[in-house]
Amino acid sequence: MCPDKALGLAPLFPARLVEHALTERTARTLTDAYAAWADAAARHRAANPGWTPRKQHTSGVDPFEMDEADAVYIAGWTAERKAVFPAWVATYGPETEWRFGRESLDDVEALLARHVPTSTELYLPRDPAFLDGAVWYFGEVIRRIRGGRWEYRTPSVMCRTRTPADRTSCGPARTMSR
Repeated sequence: MCPDKALGLAPLFPARLVEHALTERTARTLTDAYAAWADAAARHRAANPGWTPRKQHTSGVDPFEMDEADAVYIAGWTAERKAVFPAWVATYGPETEWRFGRESLDDVEALLARHVPTSTELYLPRDPAFLDGAVWYFGEVIRRIRGGRWEYRTPSVMCRTRTPADRTSCGPARTMSR
């Protein structure tokens, strides 16, 4: 994700942020990244009252035309995630109040640290149901706070067979747009 140039922030790569969270295991990486962007925007807005952020084009994230099969897939995937979310909560996070807000990002990160011991498991998960639920929840938090919609692009053959060593050549399969 590319911030407004006026903020002076570096681009943010969600997959790398999650990998960093898994490596550092501070349980604050996601929330700290969100706070840094929100704080920079608030400071700039205070110094420039007429300013509003301008979205920079983000390849693989910005809107694109989904073909019919991809639209059907993402509609089914998000509906399934929503339907199984209560069971996901009961299995992985019954002690947490999942309210789809910024305050729950630390809880998602803590669960990731417990259930995804290495970044390799982001791409070849032992428990795909856990990872799908965590990805959906994180995306829903962002979507509900910032707006947008889920989109899907069928990955290339190389992306479907990727390993952490070659992941940089693949864009995200599930994205959101405004």
